[in-house]
Amino acid sequence: IAMTDLVVGVMVTAPMVLFLCSIYLWASYEITSSHVVVRAGPLPICRVRIDEIMEATPTSSISAAAHFALSSDAISITCRKKISDFLPRTVSISPQDRTGFLKAIAQASPHFEQRVDGSVQRRDQTAD
Repeated sequence: IAMTDLVVGVMVTAPMVLFLCSIYLWASYEITSSHVVVRAGPLPICRVRIDEIMEATPTSSISAAAHFALSSDAISITCRKKISDFLPRTVSISPQDRTGFLKAIAQASPHFEQRVDGSVQRRDQTAD
């Protein structure tokens, strides 16, 4: 009976552990034509509309943002309004190529301009 319990325990626990590891180890960030998509493992956990982004700045500080960053070399993305009922106006992400990702955000909309410090700001800073 003890061996059966062990096998059942491994069969139940192993998939959960693998799933949790995949969330941490395979986080990814993608820019589509309309969104910045944050994935944790196989799940898209956050979609930020490009037309809602007010600014994206390189940061290494811990703030009140929703943190999807796995390192301290992060990008803080601030939107016009809350991203969802569960997420605030600001999220932090940590793509492998922070400079390249900021450049890609700047190129995602003609309303963005990239500043000398690498940060990206919306030209029309008026919020709805």
